[in-house]
Amino acid sequence: MVVTTADCVRASGPTGAFYQNWAFAPGFHDGQTPYGIWPACGLQVTPGWTEAENAAQDVGFAILNPLDGHHLTDVVGDQTPWFRGDPFPEPPSLTVYSFGYLDGQATDDQTADDQGTASDQARATGLGYCSGATTNDGMGEDLRVISCYRGGNTTGGPWFRNFDRDTGRGHLFCVSNWIPADDPYSIRCAPLGQSAKRIYESAQES
Repeated sequence: MVVTTADCVRASGPTGAFYQNWAFAPGFHDGQTPYGIWPACGLQVTPGWTEAENAAQDVGFAILNPLDGHHLTDVVGDQTPWFRGDPFPEPPSLTVYSFGYLDGQATDDQTADDQGTASDQARATGLGYCSGATTNDGMGEDLRVISCYRGGNTTGGPWFRNFDRDTGRGHLFCVSNWIPADDPYSIRCAPLGQSAKRIYESAQES
């Protein structure tokens, strides 16, 4: 299963259709697919997105077919999601690692300012990351914000809390859902809520 944003798996609007021929290519870079291309057998989004395109519920799921007799997690491993309301609390601000593909315009090695909001930036092309402290979006949409510039949209990229750079593991906290046109140096995400948890658990049981 892959967690992403709702608009990455389904067209906008109450009658929007799910996309066809959806597939996931882990580790994609420079046109290469080192772990193969995994076609989806099912796509789902949260009810809040289907009914009202609620930005705070902009979460989608892709259930993937096995490839050559293996499940995706057998090949690349998995990450543990954290849903709001789960055992350990969500502080007002927390340190996260945000990943996404760059469009070649971002600069290398952004450094954190004294607020800790900007972040380590990976190379300017391919899969990059930022790390820093989150803030609330201040727009009443219950989104988290991190200061980061990637030169374009990175919808669907994961944010991890408690991320260990040595092991590459952490708790999946939310996914990038939009970058304001008038503020390209900030990325917003929708933390995983209980409606996302219900879809996740249902898919795990199927």
